[in-house]
Amino acid sequence: MDLLSWIAVGFIIIGFVILAFITRNMETEVLQSSATQSIESSSLLQ
Repeated sequence: MDLLSWIAVGFIIIGFVILAFITRNMETEVLQSSATQSIESSSLLQ
């Protein structure tokens, strides 16, 4: 394999890693926001 193909493979791997981090962060943010909303709604009900 020449240099260009190695660079292309590296960019693909880096892109997948970045996408995985972004999706994981978005999922955790959604879970945290829904948890805080449920806590607030339960305190309002009381």
